[in-house]
Amino acid sequence: MTNSSIKIVFLTSSSPQEKIRKLIQTANQHLIEKKILYILTQSPDVTNFVDNLLWQYPKEGFIPHTTELIKPHYIFINSDNSFPPQIYSFFNLTTAPMHPPATSCKIFEFDESNMRDKKEIFEKKYKFYQDCGYHLISL
Repeated sequence: MTNSSIKIVFLTSSSPQEKIRKLIQTANQHLIEKKILYILTQSPDVTNFVDNLLWQYPKEGFIPHTTELIKPHYIFINSDNSFPPQIYSFFNLTTAPMHPPATSCKIFEFDESNMRDKKEIFEKKYKFYQDCGYHLISL
């Protein structure tokens, strides 16, 4: 039985550059649509890396964002997994599967099944989401 109110979107990538591009595209799309996106990171160091990345890209500008949960930003980057209730879209950059904080949400994950050093992490996440009955999408 599928819980279609929780969608897990696996984004395939074949290189670190493609991962960066897909992360930026996802953040930019949320900004354009005025939808909140919480980018969950593994640590404060990764938060700083993604923070700097979004100030530099896209080349023609930057993506307004914050590392603190304050309005009026649409893009949040943090390693804290206690989420405010108004957030329904997440980008999980951690090594663990994400427990959806709401009964309806979308979680973006990287499909790293083609990378030898990350295949086991991907398989663990995929199995967790599949066992939970979430709607799995691969792009």
